[in-house]
Amino acid sequence: MSWTTGTVTQNGNTTLCWTITGSALSTHDNVVVGPIAGCSRLRINSIDVGRCPNQYRVCVRVLGSGAMSFRFYAEQMD
Repeated sequence: MSWTTGTVTQNGNTTLCWTITGSALSTHDNVVVGPIAGCSRLRINSIDVGRCPNQYRVCVRVLGSGAMSFRFYAEQMD
C-alpha cells in the first residue's frame, strides 16, 4: 500500500521544500521522489526528508535550467 501527495513543479538551480501530510504516514515509511515531467537538462542533486508522525518535510535540490514536475510517494514498510 502506498500514499501519494500529488505533484509539484520546481525551477532549475533551486532548492525547494514542501510539507506533505496524511493520516497514513508513519516515521518508518520510505519516501520516494521522482520526476514525472520536465526538462531533460535538469537532474535531482539531493533529497532531504524530515519525518514526524503524519507529516514529512521534503527538500529537493535541482540542477540545470528549465522546470520539472515531481510526484512524492510514501511507501509503507512492513
